[in-house]
Amino acid sequence: MATIIDFNAEGVITKEMDKAKVNVWKSDTRTCMRMMLKPGWTWSACIGSNMTGQPTVCPGHHFGFL
Repeated sequence: MATIIDFNAEGVITKEMDKAKVNVWKSDTRTCMRMMLKPGWTWSACIGSNMTGQPTVCPGHHFGFL
């Protein structure tokens, strides 16, 4: 089964960070994200450097596709 997600719809959460914009859509059982990354964005510099312990890779487990 496929779900079409409108990231411009009401209820979609938008987060803007250093060199990135993220749209988050949630249902009862799933969360889906669209990330728009600017040139020079790296996880370790833009996200990890703001976390406790400053990890160089994301500690979360993800399933994704491009």
